[in-house]
Formats: sequence, C-alpha cells, structure tokens
Amino acid sequence: MRPSTLGKQAYKELYGKEPKHKIIVSYHARFSDYNANIRMSAREIKFNLSRKFEKCEPEIQKGVMQFLLNRMKKTKIQSDNIDLYNTFIKKMSDFAPVTETEDVLEESFWRVNETYFHGMMSLPNLKWGNRSRALLGTYTYATDFIMISRILEDAPVEVLDSVMYHEMLHKKHKFSCKAGRTHSHTPAFKKDEARFKPKNIEQILHRFLRGQKARPAKKSFVSRVMGWD
Repeated sequence: MRPSTLGKQAYKELYGKEPKHKIIVSYHARFSDYNANIRMSAREIKFNLSRKFEKCEPEIQKGVMQFLLNRMKKTKIQSDNIDLYNTFIKKMSDFAPVTETEDVLEESFWRVNETYFHGMMSLPNLKWGNRSRALLGTYTYATDFIMISRILEDAPVEVLDSVMYHEMLHKKHKFSCKAGRTHSHTPAFKKDEARFKPKNIEQILHRFLRGQKARPAKKSFVSRVMGWD
C-alpha cells in the first residue's frame, strides 16, 4: 500500500470523512528510533516518520498518524489503531538492548534503584544530553533511554538523583491513554514522586540551577512524540 494511501485511511478512519488537504507520508533516516512529526500547510498535511516505521504493521503506522492528528488538531478521538500503537511503544522498552551508559548516571541509577525500587528495576540506556536548564531529563519508551541534562553533571547527589528518580518513574508507570491523548504524570506517578527525600528537593534544585549558565533547550514536537520529561 502506498504511504499516502495509508495516511488518507488514517485521517478518514479517525474523522469519518475524506481529508481536504493533500496527504503526504515520508520516512526519514534522520529521525532516531521511532520518532515522528506532522506538518500542515494551506494545501498539505505531511507526516514525517522514522524509517523504522516502514517495517511496522499498517495499523501501527495509522496509529501514530492518528496520534499526531489528535495532537495537531487538538482533538481527543480514541481509535483501535492508537491503542495498538501505544501498546507497541510500551512493549518496545521491554526488549530494547542496553548499548549506552555513563558512569556517573549509572551510579545515580543504582542509588535510586536500591532506595526506591528495591533494586528490581532493570538498567536502561543512560546518556548526558545538552546543557539545558529547560529540559533536565527525558525518558524515551521505544529505546528505554534516560537522558539527563549535562547541567547536572556537577550537581549535588540529591539533585541528580531526584531527576533520575523522575525519569525512572516514567519507565515504571509508562503512560495511559484517554480520549486519544497520552498521559504520563498520572495520580499513581505523582504519588510515587512525592516519596522522594529530601522533601525540599525542589528548592535545592532551583537554587542550584540559578547558579548555572545554560542554553535554552530546543523544544520540538518531534522530541515529545516518544519521550517524556
């Protein structure tokens, strides 16, 4: 099936009507892992997907396109394809190989693991990101990857561990889907997050960040498709 036909089907099945825009679907090697985005102009709706999606079932591809449509159009329509896509992404982390780690981050991970998870959480991929105050960490489900801002490289242990704990909670709780939208900071997530000690960690974190210089993070829709801060 031609990619554009798949895109048209995704739109029609979600909204129950033919799209007024020309639908274009492109696959790109420049996208890491299972990232994707969507762009709309006066005449076109263009889906840009990682090449890894080419090997996925059509239903999963339609699911990510419908997910993107909901985000772009601010609609909240649920579909079987979106459910299938979300299940696929959740399962990916269970089978992702560990290919990258950093000593300081791994030490933080094991400290947090022993203290809050009884040492039972499996080691994910770990890496330093850009030196950013705006985006301190992300967890990417498809590759089981925790990224921590390099601005925390010299942070007090409790500050680094607090951000690591937050991202590990994403690995534990994954996300829920309601009305066509995904939710990661669920009540269960927030309840676990409140367990972190010291209780004034937010003040300690903000005090540390005020003394640091950093470039603002470049926030893009692509980066938020599969990762959660």
